[in-house]
Amino acid sequence: MRLGARKGHVFILKLLAVGVLVAGCQSVQNTAQKIVERDGDQAKLISRLQPDYVPSKLAVGLERDLMNKRADSYGLISVPEMSDHLNGIRDRLLRASGVGNVPGRVYVSADPMLNAMTTPDGNIFVNWNLLHYLASEDDVAAVIAHELAHNLLGHADSTIYGQYVQKTRWLHRFGLEIVVNMRDSAENGHQKGVKKGEVSQLHNLQLATMFATKVVSPSWQRTQERAADLLGVDLLVAAGYNPDGMLNVLSVLKQYEDNNRKGPDWNKLGNSLLAVAKGDNRMKLYGGISAMEMVWGHDHPDAETRTADVQAYLSRHYDDSELSSSYQKTNWDKVRRHASFRKLLVAYEGALTAHKLLESGQAEAAYKKSSATIGTARNHAYPAFIYAMSLDSVGKYKEAQVALKQALDPAQEGSGKVYDKLASIMAGNGRPKDAWQLMNSGYERFGKAPQMVPGMVRYQRMSGDRQRAGETARMCALNYPDYSDYCMDEANRT
Repeated sequence: MRLGARKGHVFILKLLAVGVLVAGCQSVQNTAQKIVERDGDQAKLISRLQPDYVPSKLAVGLERDLMNKRADSYGLISVPEMSDHLNGIRDRLLRASGVGNVPGRVYVSADPMLNAMTTPDGNIFVNWNLLHYLASEDDVAAVIAHELAHNLLGHADSTIYGQYVQKTRWLHRFGLEIVVNMRDSAENGHQKGVKKGEVSQLHNLQLATMFATKVVSPSWQRTQERAADLLGVDLLVAAGYNPDGMLNVLSVLKQYEDNNRKGPDWNKLGNSLLAVAKGDNRMKLYGGISAMEMVWGHDHPDAETRTADVQAYLSRHYDDSELSSSYQKTNWDKVRRHASFRKLLVAYEGALTAHKLLESGQAEAAYKKSSATIGTARNHAYPAFIYAMSLDSVGKYKEAQVALKQALDPAQEGSGKVYDKLASIMAGNGRPKDAWQLMNSGYERFGKAPQMVPGMVRYQRMSGDRQRAGETARMCALNYPDYSDYCMDEANRT
């Protein structure tokens, strides 16, 4: 029986859990109705799939989905050789599943988190910082198989998923406000019980909260996560991949969890933030407290439990003779070591390092790192933006303006996060009207993406044009109901 994972893989797939399966869905989603308690105890999950795929009720359309991703991230990275290879793996897994007409593609995301995610439309986004940690095609296939399994099982149509998205938007926003307020108060010496040195830890807490709620979306409940792991194993085996790829993912996830426990006292910091949240009426009104309790509670399975479940599933349903024992490395090595992709990795890794240096106040070091690594990525939003910020931090203002134009070049891949961050800087420097106009241009650029609207309302209000802010907020409520409360709150703030 295959009870062990190959050691030495240093990569992570951060898959947190919130949501629940519901009965009553049709066709493929019908398979999810029975997969609630002890998935796969009696039969392989792949045997429950139906041949015809039924799109998620939350799907917005593939192009709209891509625009939303761009508006809510650092954009996408286009490397044809990598894209073709990743989608070839997806196609191979889908053929093995027996399910037809499944929409979506695999994309490389420019976000620096070590993460992969899927959307109700079927698109799968694998962050660049994860790819160069994957040692074989089997490892890559495990990541894609898990995300694909969520779609095949209809997890996005969970009723709680939609409610959770609403709540976590408020949680993300509230976390940002807490960090800003505490930083300002600590610097002024007014925040009782919060020392200046603790502000960075609170900032880390907010980032972790943001990671657990906004960045890793959708998030899945324990039974859904388990089902995706196990169906992912079925897909790997059926497609001829080594199923140890899934065990490798979970093994490194456990290492990641263990390393996190060595950091700040997350429970203490989480309780501190929760205490502040309970005194905020908006958090009570919009359910942000319950979302926070979900994130910091025990609703998502740990890697050790998930590993045991996968091992037991392999032992129960597969004989060693059915399983591939080798790893497919040759083609993956060619793709990930392709010159165009390697050059981009150097630039993005340099940008990530420079970003951290800027946040720690090491301007000169950030500038040197960014300058040395940006190379051919000057027209990529994230590296160009960090390069511009590093130039600005050392007083090279004209060069910074040139780099910013490259970061915002409409002819290149766009990033809503760059618009959002730059607008925040403008507003902080007394230019809220410029910030509003920038967010409006981003709104148009990303096909009227709703993610940009709350920022537009915010800076219209800060510019003193409350009438326009109100009008935009009402437009938001009419056209983008999921963002209605967020927009109205921005318009009504004092």
